[in-house]
Amino acid sequence: PGNFTKIQDAVNEACSGDTIYVYDDSAPYFEHVVVNKSITLIGEDKNSTEINGSFLDSMVDTISVVHDDVVIRGFSITHNQGYYYQAAVKITGNYTILSHCIIKRNEWIGIYVVDASFCRIEDCELYQNLVAIHLVGSRENVLQNCVCHDNADGITLFSKSHDNQLIDCICSENYFDNMLIQQ
Repeated sequence: PGNFTKIQDAVNEACSGDTIYVYDDSAPYFEHVVVNKSITLIGEDKNSTEINGSFLDSMVDTISVVHDDVVIRGFSITHNQGYYYQAAVKITGNYTILSHCIIKRNEWIGIYVVDASFCRIEDCELYQNLVAIHLVGSRENVLQNCVCHDNADGITLFSKSHDNQLIDCICSENYFDNMLIQQ
């Protein structure tokens, strides 16, 4: 219960299983959010509920999902100024669902899934990122109905990223590779 001025404060006070509803009237939220418990984080409107990483240290991700069974839906996640492999959303927790988000204008990676399994990324639009979606050592994930355009690379799968499903994703007009599978 209660209202918070920062998303991270609400996450810190939440218990596993809670839902946090983020209003767009205080957006953009200039903060680094670490999701370290099984919660649902819902933005009011993906076009106007913005989490902006432009004021962050260049060594942190805008949203870091470090716990299993997390749901994030309905945000615009922008302007991470990351230096090397920083992301708008970095997922290391299994069974994460990221849906109905706009991930745009990030210096390095839009969505970075690292050593995570059974995650779902659905109905997201990613543009003007260095890499839209990057999977490393991640298995049995589903990317569905995502649109990746005007990035350097669209979807990349690296280093033992096996048994992932890409369903009805559109990758077009990316500068280098629309899809890259390596190692």
